[in-house]
Amino acid sequence: MDNRTDSRCRGCFFCRGGKEADVVRRFRDAFPDARAIFPTCTRYRRTKDSAVEEHVPLLPGYVFFEVAAARRAAPAPLSVQRLQAIEDALLAFSRRAHVLKLLRYTNQDWRLQGSDDAFAKVLFDAGGNIGLSQAYFDEGDRIRVLSGFLKDYTGCVTRVNRKKRTVEVCVDFQDKKVCMWLGYELVTVTES
Repeated sequence: MDNRTDSRCRGCFFCRGGKEADVVRRFRDAFPDARAIFPTCTRYRRTKDSAVEEHVPLLPGYVFFEVAAARRAAPAPLSVQRLQAIEDALLAFSRRAHVLKLLRYTNQDWRLQGSDDAFAKVLFDAGGNIGLSQAYFDEGDRIRVLSGFLKDYTGCVTRVNRKKRTVEVCVDFQDKKVCMWLGYELVTVTES
């Protein structure tokens, strides 16, 4: 039995790289009451004359989905029959083109748990896109992110690319190190 208070179950498919959008579209057709996304991040591709904003896959090959845990509006414990019906439908979907497998834990449960579930929930709350973040420097190259997906997280600058005018920042996010490149225009030096 599931004792979560959230009325939705989240999981993840692994699919062929570059086919994430197709898998999301087909999932939405197959499960109209469910949601699916593939996480993207916003970045600037710098050219000689300008910077072009583009959305690129954050985790190539991964498609996250969210399905109703109960048919009722109020959250209720997930019955074994309902869980089996959801799992059977997901397994049938995972046999389609471009889907390689339904990801599972070692106990064979497909439902995301702990920090994995929290990460997926944040992705759904953000609409699947991790936008640009602004940050400023502390002494000792420590930064705090001012806006965007990792707002109010702290981290440190690990590398600087002066030619591209970017800095690599590593942030602790849900017990994992997340490293990202931020343009100079998104960082500000703090005052002493």
